[in-house]
Amino acid sequence: MKRFSIFVISIFLIFSFLNSQEKGNISKDLLYKIKSAGDSKTFKNADAIIVDDNVSIQVQEDGSSVRTDHSLIKILTQRGKKIFSTQKFPYHKRYSKVKIKISRIIHNDGTYISVPEANIKDQTIAATQQMNIFDENFRELVVQFSSAKIGDTIDVKTTVESKPILKNNFSELLLFQSFYPVINTKAIIKMPKNMTLYSIVKNGKMKETKKDGTNFTTYIWEAKNIKALEKELAMVSPLDLGLKLIVSTFKTWKDLSKYGAELNIGKIDKNPEMIKLVNSLIKGKKDKKERILAIFRYISKSIRYMGSSMDVGSFLEPHKATYTLEKKYGVCRDKSVLMISMLKIAGIHSEDVLINVTHKTDIEIPSIYFQHAIVAVEIEKDEFIYMDPTLELSSDFGESYTGGKYVLHLSEAGKNIYKNKPYTAEKSMGCINAISEISENGKLFSKITIKGKGYYDFILRQIAKRFPGTMQNFLFTKILQTIQQGTSIKKSEFGKPEELDKEYKINLEIEAQNFIKELGDFYLMKIPEGKSSADILLSLVIYELTRLPEREYPLFLFSKSGSYIKEEVKIDKAYNIKAFPDSFEFNESPIFVKFDVKVKNNTIFFKRDFKIETSTLYPDGYKKLKKAFVLIDKFNKSFVILEKGAKK
Repeated sequence: MKRFSIFVISIFLIFSFLNSQEKGNISKDLLYKIKSAGDSKTFKNADAIIVDDNVSIQVQEDGSSVRTDHSLIKILTQRGKKIFSTQKFPYHKRYSKVKIKISRIIHNDGTYISVPEANIKDQTIAATQQMNIFDENFRELVVQFSSAKIGDTIDVKTTVESKPILKNNFSELLLFQSFYPVINTKAIIKMPKNMTLYSIVKNGKMKETKKDGTNFTTYIWEAKNIKALEKELAMVSPLDLGLKLIVSTFKTWKDLSKYGAELNIGKIDKNPEMIKLVNSLIKGKKDKKERILAIFRYISKSIRYMGSSMDVGSFLEPHKATYTLEKKYGVCRDKSVLMISMLKIAGIHSEDVLINVTHKTDIEIPSIYFQHAIVAVEIEKDEFIYMDPTLELSSDFGESYTGGKYVLHLSEAGKNIYKNKPYTAEKSMGCINAISEISENGKLFSKITIKGKGYYDFILRQIAKRFPGTMQNFLFTKILQTIQQGTSIKKSEFGKPEELDKEYKINLEIEAQNFIKELGDFYLMKIPEGKSSADILLSLVIYELTRLPEREYPLFLFSKSGSYIKEEVKIDKAYNIKAFPDSFEFNESPIFVKFDVKVKNNTIFFKRDFKIETSTLYPDGYKKLKKAFVLIDKFNKSFVILEKGAKK
């Protein structure tokens, strides 16, 4: 009994310690700073105010560093509380260590309460847990400010001790502007005297100060009263819009390219199992393209992609290719190294490439901040196509999203960053073909085939994966209601999205009763696919993204794309075609739309061509798209006029 009591008391004491909270009062100066920052009246649409956002980095000659971040965040709304009451600090166990120095909630009256130890957890990054991948190196420190209320200020200070990601070098990208107003921000970087630091401030201005010491040079950047970015549907990354600082000790991109390639030394390896696998994949395939695709598709489907939430993920040292093949998972850099190794066994040269997918690459300063690693495969001497082995459902020979983007090849000799050749929307077009019939009693029967290439094909396969089986049938039934309420699918055939070596197609047979409407002596009908109902890109994506009357920021579309519709509408001989919608063309770069309508032998021949020749639609381009949609809607509201009876 005594032992049990001691055990219970011990557990109670441990639990009490974990949940103990330091309490106290902040200084008058700090309280004044928080109160004078403003409130919900000062910033009517803000969920929170960033009172202070300060970072200080001490860099050593070997590239190691100690970074201290200190933020004061004043919560203004329930949404702000939800967003900021959980703070996550990702890190890589091999490279860095995170410590929480301050984690407290400051109340309006100047009192504060610290976050209990039980609310601070060091865990595997949530995204990898959800994939059932437990890589102990990708971790995050999670701090829960669960008792924070509207009007409170979250005070959090962290230090990150980092081993050199870049040996004897340093690179950093700091974003100072987001969706919340920032009252004060400061960045301090202390560098060894013998290391040259190159820097650039973009999308705004900052006060810059340089202080020379005996052994170190201190660089300081400061800014005040930075306005919040407004949130817009599908807007480009804040990195393209917000005030930011880029620093690096690399003078040229060639130096960075060479350094990245050095990280791959010893990683592009092979073993008997890999050689056997490659030989089985390429067996009987004499065409070079077929051999490349066989290896690419194996890696895409069989090696799970563990997306890294770390900004410097592309410059983490990759695992050996044989290790990734054995484990069957890896980050983008692991998958690219594996593909390079397997292609090398097949006698095909390829290179590791870094790219930014969702934001622009700032080429003024050689920076390590790339989002993604892909593979450049040499087709002819110095002629490459870019393939992304992390895209499980990519069936194309080369990724259309890489067109017009800056790429950095990692090369032991060093290569300059350059812009990949742009691709036209033709590379990512959807193709909708319909054969339709209108019976004497006014019923519509239509056979529709939907397919695509490039990005469009990728969208179709993604939808099929997300909506399997009957769910996909239900989805298309709902979409096709735009032809006419009550439109039903009588027969459907959907391809298998995982079969990347086969063209993905959707075949639908649909019916709609009373498609022709009687109006006095005449009958009215619309061209069935005039509303582009079966066009997934337009009906599910583009129309949804163009709800705003105008935009302040560019619209991110990921890739240039488009679609083409061809339809024949055979009308029963009981009717004569008296009038039909006019053809028209809208061509204002980057938007192109063409509607073509012809009539022959009581059959309407309808064609519609639609292209967006950009992956980022700027506000002026958005206005052109809205202008084109006015014309499209006008066409959709127009009718084919029929008359019953024999021709006179």
